[in-house]
Amino acid sequence: LWDYLPNQRNVTDIPPVDSKAMSLDAESNPIFRDYKISSFIGRGHFGKVYCAMNKKSNERVAVKVLDLKEQLRLEDVLAIEQEIRAHAMDMAAEQDDRPVVLVGHPDWHEGVIGIVAGRLREVLGKPACVVSLGADGAGKGSGRSIPGFRLGSAVIAASQAGVIAGGGGHDMAAGFSLDQGQMGGFHDFLCDRFTRDIGAEPPRQVRAVSGLLSTAGVLPELADWMERLGPFGSGNPEPRFALPDCRISYAKPVGKDGAHISCRLDDGSGGTLNAIAFQAGGTPLGEALVAGRGGAPLHILGRIRRDHFRGGRAMQVEIEDAAPRTG
Repeated sequence: LWDYLPNQRNVTDIPPVDSKAMSLDAESNPIFRDYKISSFIGRGHFGKVYCAMNKKSNERVAVKVLDLKEQLRLEDVLAIEQEIRAHAMDMAAEQDDRPVVLVGHPDWHEGVIGIVAGRLREVLGKPACVVSLGADGAGKGSGRSIPGFRLGSAVIAASQAGVIAGGGGHDMAAGFSLDQGQMGGFHDFLCDRFTRDIGAEPPRQVRAVSGLLSTAGVLPELADWMERLGPFGSGNPEPRFALPDCRISYAKPVGKDGAHISCRLDDGSGGTLNAIAFQAGGTPLGEALVAGRGGAPLHILGRIRRDHFRGGRAMQVEIEDAAPRTG
């Protein structure tokens, strides 16, 4: 069960509501403890959406109710998202010289493209749009932006200019529809608008650190607890952790043309930890990781993840930055 403010914050900006806050009436319609339903909006991906009002604040919200008996398991959704994200990262590598990322593919599930767009934005530090293409070439897209670039306004302008079939949103997130043949023109439109509004280069990223972890402390129980803090977005940023004094026991380029760096971290606390640095191939970060094999320790900054490809209790860190130990 998620709620969000239409036209202000994306669904990923507010954490899930406790399932005990909802019950069903005799006709299986939802009854909410904190919200009064005014109308049924329609069916979205993974659930039905209702228009409601917060009983305490009178704030209007949209509420999505997930029917777990009909929907994919959370583990399945995360695995699908992880697979699409890796593919999207490979495609984004070919757009390194562009201020906005736009990628799409027929095999991508429409229900997770917003999550993937948010991940691309976080890793690359620039606006990202992800499109799920149908067999007929019709596409549904979702985008996430960075402060300063009003993505919703850009999408609306593109729709009004006939560059895409339709769309809308707000400053930080947008949805749109287009034909596959319109993707190139839409990409150019977004990049030109970004250059006009901000400049040719995205603003320098500033990453906040939520806390320190050892490699032995990156456990599935911590990942489960982190999932309860989500969904994450602009109003609820995902925590980043620093892992100090890590030695690189293994590192090699992986993915198309070595776009990513896969490595293993060891800080002496017990065992090693798998890690991946997306889009780090050929960058100072990637070079530092590969050159660090068996060398001096590095301080690592990243996000913790369950490793759905390996399964079980396997964990990994998505590396965002690294720094040498000083002193």
